[in-house]
Amino acid sequence: FEQWLEKHGCKLPQSLEIQALDKYGCGIVTRVPIADQIMKIPLTVVLSEDKVVQSVEGQAFDTALKHEKVNVTVTPRCKLYCFLISQRNSPTSFFGPYLRSLPRRYNTPYYWSPGELELLNGTTLANSVRDTTAALTSEFNLCWPLLSHQFPNLFPASIITFQDYLWAHCTYTSRGFPARVGDTHSSGTLTLGCLLPLVDLLNHRHGTPIEWNTNDTELIVKHCGTTNIGANRQVFNNYGTKSNGEFLLGYGFCVEDNLEYDTVSVVVGISSRDPLHRQKMEAMEHFGVTLQCYLNARHLSIELLQVLRIAVMDEPELTEANKIPKESGSLDYINAENELNMMESLERLIQQSLQKISNVPCLTLPSASASTTNARNAMLFRTGQRHVLETYMNTFLPEYRARVTQEHADEFAPYLD
Repeated sequence: FEQWLEKHGCKLPQSLEIQALDKYGCGIVTRVPIADQIMKIPLTVVLSEDKVVQSVEGQAFDTALKHEKVNVTVTPRCKLYCFLISQRNSPTSFFGPYLRSLPRRYNTPYYWSPGELELLNGTTLANSVRDTTAALTSEFNLCWPLLSHQFPNLFPASIITFQDYLWAHCTYTSRGFPARVGDTHSSGTLTLGCLLPLVDLLNHRHGTPIEWNTNDTELIVKHCGTTNIGANRQVFNNYGTKSNGEFLLGYGFCVEDNLEYDTVSVVVGISSRDPLHRQKMEAMEHFGVTLQCYLNARHLSIELLQVLRIAVMDEPELTEANKIPKESGSLDYINAENELNMMESLERLIQQSLQKISNVPCLTLPSASASTTNARNAMLFRTGQRHVLETYMNTFLPEYRARVTQEHADEFAPYLD
């Protein structure tokens, strides 16, 4: 891999070295203090979506799927995944040395054992793993036989399995960068991003002051903090303010002290047998909200309150709500009865979500159960989920109930008495 980098004008600076690091796998460590520039790589080694589209593999992919007897709908990522597999498998491909240097397996839940996956039971992340695995399986079974039949040299059927396709997916989610970072010549319509050899060895630390500059020939990575990076220190990247669910599913790790950014996904139920189902769904569309809402411990979700107000509306309330102009942007307080029903539904929803999070036998096992990295990550994830839900139950809901009943005291008086 390093020989391939040097051959194409990309050499790790003398100030840095690649090391195996506890809890991080591989990373980049300083030999001497660094004040600004960390590294630079030529755009020739950037694996961009433009290069995939223009490659032999990309052209073959398009040809195969445009076959007159085939009507196949796939995600935009499918071409990229097939390109990654083909390039890694070929001993003469341009990106082969880089792709073969990457891990064959990742720590994401897609690779967990059945026992480890049980630690995610009761969370929406468990559903995401199941649904994404099923979608990827379907996509692979649909596309790869077609590709290998028409272009067996590029997409061999005999040695490629679904595990290779899963590897491509996890490589993309764990190592992908925005397209604008790696290619100033991008067409502007490509959105999948790019892979950055060498740069992707930088591990995550929240708040790391880092800067990316791309010109016509190279990508330059700079440290922009007020102090130098000391000698014998790991050099970090900043993957952004993500929840532990995003970190775990995309990268295979969780971050301690991440409670501020953790989120919980909840889905409000409106029965299809509800006589007002159609009107409620129309009201949802009218106000631009959906049944799925994302909660965090920083503030109460106004969107969730709007959805729940609609969910408990009677027919006169729906009629009045639909008279509110879309331009108003939100569905606020309607009347005391609707608000009380909404708050009862919110409390019930949070209680049910908390019960699902807490009702997992694995969590009562001795502390040794968290000795593996995957189990520890699952525990950190669940801790964040519980924190968000308990903040709603113990803080947000009581505070909101006190405030709204005080603001509309006259309307609430008959109900509170």
